Amino acid sequence: MDASPESQFNRVARAYASSAVHARGQDLEWLVAALQPRPTWHVLDAGTGAGHTALLVAATAARVTAVDLAEHMLRVAAELAVERGATNVDFVQASIDRLPFADSTFDAACTRYSAHHWSDPRAAVTEIARVLKPGAPFVLSDSMSFEDPALDTYLNTLELLRDASHVRNATVAAWSRLLEDAGLAATSVKPWSVTLDTETWLARSDPPEWRASAARHLLRDASPEARSALSIGDRGESFTLPCAVIAARRLG
Repeated sequence: MDASPESQFNRVARAYASSAVHARGQDLEWLVAALQPRPTWHVLDAGTGAGHTALLVAATAARVTAVDLAEHMLRVAAELAVERGATNVDFVQASIDRLPFADSTFDAACTRYSAHHWSDPRAAVTEIARVLKPGAPFVLSDSMSFEDPALDTYLNTLELLRDASHVRNATVAAWSRLLEDAGLAATSVKPWSVTLDTETWLARSDPPEWRASAARHLLRDASPEARSALSIGDRGESFTLPCAVIAARRLG
């Protein structure tokens, strides 16, 4: 099976359109509050998925360009835009690490629940910085990992079992370093967490049964340390994923 993000998300695009985690969530409000889009701004949504973030930002900004690698995801996002009467969103199929835009095109940029799928996060962040105007804000909201190596390995193994297109949940510190290296200075970090029902979480990515079964076993048989860090339910029926909203600004 092709495990690329493009093929994976083409297959499950509609599940993400209806996903409560992606369609709603306190981090959506925090992301927009950190971004503070203005009525004259052109905003980039990097890895738009089903378009939930782009459509929320579009309610305030002049225009949003929503980029995703998966054609079917963009199709679903465009349908959602039509349903909501949003006419100021453009949908572009592209890889985040090879954006088809000129330098300093955008007044702001954001990404939500996408960065852990980026095959080359350093290149992606560098590209986002390139297409931002000097001083422009960039806000990243995503699931994070732990500084503890054992917990980091556990969490990323769990994520990979569920979704073969998963690359890595990085730590807040690792993202801050990547941003800094790309010329984006982090201005604030808001940690948060999302509690997930295991079966709903698995169904959204629809993995092969052997992967789903392995993920269930990993949760059910978790070490005391992992059980505590992820607030895993007694039978592995639920767990809590660490996340953060990281706000940054392009230097220069």
